[in-house]
Amino acid sequence: MNFSSTFIEELRDRLSLAEIAGRKLVWDQKKTNSNRGDYWAPCPFHNEKTASFHVDDNKGFYYCFGCHAKGDAFAFLKESENLSFTESVRVIASHVGVQLPDEGEGDKIKRQNIDNLFTIHEMAISFYATQLVNSNNLNLHKLLKKRNLEKSVCLDFQIGFAPNENKVLFDYLVSKKFLEKEILESGLCARDQQSNRIYDRFKNRLMFPIRNSRGQAVGFGGRALSTEAMAKYLNSPDTKVFQKGKLLYNSSKARKNASKSDQLFVVEGYMDVIALSIAGVTNCVAPLGTAITAEQLKLLWRMNSEPILAFDGDEAGLRAAMKLLDLAIPEISAQNTIRFCLLPSGQDPDDLLNVEGKEALREILKHSVSVADLLWIKETRQKNFDSPERKAALDVKLKQTINKITDKSLKAYFRESLTKKRDELYGLNSNRKPIQTYTDGRSYDQKRWLLNDSKNNKFIHAAKETKQSNLGRTQASSKIETQIQESAILLGIINHPDIIPVYLEELSQVKFISIGLEKILNTVLDSVNKEIVSRDELIIQIDLTLGFNVLEKLYSYGHLKVNPHLKKDSLKADTVIVIKDALERQSAYLSMEEELKDAEFEISASSDEGLTMRLSQANQVLRAATKGRTEEATEEGENSKEDAEVIRGLIKDKIWIKKRTSKRTNQ
Repeated sequence: MNFSSTFIEELRDRLSLAEIAGRKLVWDQKKTNSNRGDYWAPCPFHNEKTASFHVDDNKGFYYCFGCHAKGDAFAFLKESENLSFTESVRVIASHVGVQLPDEGEGDKIKRQNIDNLFTIHEMAISFYATQLVNSNNLNLHKLLKKRNLEKSVCLDFQIGFAPNENKVLFDYLVSKKFLEKEILESGLCARDQQSNRIYDRFKNRLMFPIRNSRGQAVGFGGRALSTEAMAKYLNSPDTKVFQKGKLLYNSSKARKNASKSDQLFVVEGYMDVIALSIAGVTNCVAPLGTAITAEQLKLLWRMNSEPILAFDGDEAGLRAAMKLLDLAIPEISAQNTIRFCLLPSGQDPDDLLNVEGKEALREILKHSVSVADLLWIKETRQKNFDSPERKAALDVKLKQTINKITDKSLKAYFRESLTKKRDELYGLNSNRKPIQTYTDGRSYDQKRWLLNDSKNNKFIHAAKETKQSNLGRTQASSKIETQIQESAILLGIINHPDIIPVYLEELSQVKFISIGLEKILNTVLDSVNKEIVSRDELIIQIDLTLGFNVLEKLYSYGHLKVNPHLKKDSLKADTVIVIKDALERQSAYLSMEEELKDAEFEISASSDEGLTMRLSQANQVLRAATKGRTEEATEEGENSKEDAEVIRGLIKDKIWIKKRTSKRTNQ
């Protein structure tokens, strides 16, 4: 099947080569700079240890400095998966959610029609630019002067002028041999339903050409010069080449500048983009007069992993920021997020530039806030939290929003950040250790759940029942156990490298609490690079990379050195059992930790049965994982009942540690 150049370019515009290639590569974190779209990894096309394979995600191009392999996403799939060009197109189209074009004799005609629409828009740009130079319209020249739109700026952005005449553009395009049907399909002209006369859509307006990210002219935005116009800004209607919810103004220029800067700014309109460019900020885009859509957000992340959105400093600008916040939160991750820059009230970038100058504008753009900061502003601005009910309502809203985040690690950091902000709002200190003094001089540390005798400097010990429960494990003992499981996983895959392809997905997604052990895991995966190598070769590679004896370190944890299934000569089937068991235990510990963090966030506002049930269920999973087998139904029922009673009591009393009665009486 033959695909049109337009269709192929549309796929290139939507796909991320780094995302396609990342399914087969392990990026070198030291050399990779995702903000610049700059990725490095060992080459998948030849055997190597160094990261000489380079992906330029902004240009959609790869090159290996070792074997000199090069190409785009289609070439990568052809070479790495032995696909034909047609098959690679089908894979990419499915990946980005684009339907393949219909096959048939009419395809060539359709492609020619699309190309003609691009040409018509290029001709219109030239026409409007000429009209701008030759016009004596006073309102036009006043606006150009007010907005600092000098000749060089107008040429750079190809700004033009649509005369206040009925069909001057239509007559011009007809003179260039374009068909009436094609001109009407472009959206630049329309037919009046009553009089059946054709007219120009844009009249008496300052014209801003709109190009797709490939630089092809697809539409216009027009700014009214008359105060009597029904709409201050008017966009082209949706056509075969123009869908305003899928385009960004100035995206083709910003994409070219992406490699020169680690930042991408997003503003509200055409004039804001131009104002920032005048101030020297050229890496800037804008939506086309509407709120940012999900498709536009993906386009932004293609250009930069952390775009900064600068909204007008009025109520409408703040509402736009809040709306985008709701759209972005379910999609953000450790790799892709956004930041917000709130301008002074009543000013947009153009106003700020005219009033206070370039330096003031640049200074404000430096002070952006995170998603978590704006979320806090959204839920607390102009609100009073002077009652338990209002405080509880805030907790519920924050938790509901946090739960929309799909990245578990990111969710934990959001919870930590917002909990700290909440405590500060309620008058607690920054370390979340509000001190309450009792009549006998003792103090209560709410964060650590400890009663501290300030006179004798003694800590009250935990009750025996609490110590023996899975929930009552000390942080240190839980950490040691988890490190043992992590070490077992590493020993298993090092001794049997051919296990890695089977468990590659689980190993790529597993979360290690030990930074050192996680570094070993990443090094193992990087060394193997999807190709099975011998145990001895793998050990040499990772020892040289990390600079120490990895096996000696791993065998130092617990009883692993004497485990017969984790030795060099162990049977692979036995080692697989150990790895599966360790992965299950690791998952159970992390799930329990997640639930306890949720409980810590909720416990001050609620002690309902739902929280008790969730903790009980998580504890059952943890108990089963610790035993390494599924418990009998009767035992599980007894444990569940026991856990529920213990947890319910802890939540009710709001304290994990109980003081012995005898000592309390003596004091």
